[in-house]
Amino acid sequence: MATPFSLSPQGFELDTAAHILGHAMLAQSLLPDLEAQHGRVVFVSSATAPFGQIKPEFFRCLNAEPEDYNRFDHYKDVKCMQLCYSIALAKHSGFSVAVHSVHPGAVQSNVTQNMRCSQLMAWMASIAAITPEEAASYVLRACLADDASPELGNGKYFHCGYVEDPGPKIRQEHALVWQCTQSLLQEGNWLTSSS
Repeated sequence: MATPFSLSPQGFELDTAAHILGHAMLAQSLLPDLEAQHGRVVFVSSATAPFGQIKPEFFRCLNAEPEDYNRFDHYKDVKCMQLCYSIALAKHSGFSVAVHSVHPGAVQSNVTQNMRCSQLMAWMASIAAITPEEAASYVLRACLADDASPELGNGKYFHCGYVEDPGPKIRQEHALVWQCTQSLLQEGNWLTSSS
């Protein structure tokens, strides 16, 4: 979370490559098998996602760190774009595959280790954060629960186990993230079939 700026071997900003492009490539590569099994795709999201911005410029190779790059703002932007992608994938995958996103809550972990105030954050987390096991139970709920099955709807956003509205930005701008992702995946020949 909020890692210093770096590039993937392909030249993309690393968080964008890991949280959006890698997820998209894997999910879309597995779709035929998931459709045959009425499977599910579950993205682990963040409460910061609704507050992020859509940044199409991060869907291209970068030569250097952008002047206005702020790793804390960028994390919420990446999670916003990931949530948009999951909603778009849900719309494009039909009803034979359930695609959902889950924000499991504030979890006791080392996720804040790259923050300036990491010791303070770790102390706060020790008081208010949930255990990794509880967080995993929320993710597993979206993976296994009957009310998250493909037959009962697609594109849900779960926050700590409950369905929530991801907000108007996510609902309105998911098509732009889908377009950027698909262009990039097809341009890079990263998908074996056009999805």
